[in-house]
Amino acid sequence: SSFFFVWKACYNGAGDGMRIFVIFDMDGTLYDLYAPFAEAVRQCLKEETPSDDVLKQIFAASRRYSDELRGQGVNDAEQLVRQRSRLAFSEFGQPLSEAQSIELQRAYASAQAHLRMEPAMRNLLACLREAGAQLALLSNGDARHQREKAQQLGADAYIPVQRQFFSGMIHRDKPDPALFRWVEEQLQVAQGDVIWYVGDSYEVDVIGAHDAGWRSIWSQAYLPQKQLSVNGTIDRVAVDLDELREQLIAVLKGEEWDEMCRKR
Repeated sequence: SSFFFVWKACYNGAGDGMRIFVIFDMDGTLYDLYAPFAEAVRQCLKEETPSDDVLKQIFAASRRYSDELRGQGVNDAEQLVRQRSRLAFSEFGQPLSEAQSIELQRAYASAQAHLRMEPAMRNLLACLREAGAQLALLSNGDARHQREKAQQLGADAYIPVQRQFFSGMIHRDKPDPALFRWVEEQLQVAQGDVIWYVGDSYEVDVIGAHDAGWRSIWSQAYLPQKQLSVNGTIDRVAVDLDELREQLIAVLKGEEWDEMCRKR
């Protein structure tokens, strides 16, 4: 972690210290979101559980439906899980009954009650904080529900509660630029500051950050199916936590950091 303690300071045109914000998504970025999903499915469907490959595709579909349903105004966490599960399983020819969707939602909630960040992620956040990066959290979802997850994960030890932002607070979801602008206001981002957003969804996190004028790292560390190529703008990609750490080292103290400073 010694790399983090020698990052180079630079200043904006006003002579003030230029701050670098590193803002994290939560679900699927700070922790493995697929593991509690797979555990809940196996518990509920037992021998009817799809193969691993199909289950990973169903998981990806459920994430997509989750974004669509929130866009349609479905904000209740329990209803969201039930509806997205039924849609995702139906897409792959295995429709769930209402009773099965309720059972799956309850099993999923039980699995999520034991969420933890793995040591490598906790160490990364600690190093970033000690290096002087301004840490924050931005996640889609109901504010109360997401706040409970952040507490369960132990995020408060690294990211102050007042810097944990959830789309339910203003009823605007990523990738809506209005949500990103609101976060900038809450953080009092100044001209010359640099914002990096770390998230696992290309459509929601990477595109949202790009449209807001932020830079991004597409973290695929917890994606069950890696996406090696995509047509669009990407600043950085990390396929595991080691690579994410290296990318953030480069952001904080590498040649790219020097180049950004010279342009200010």
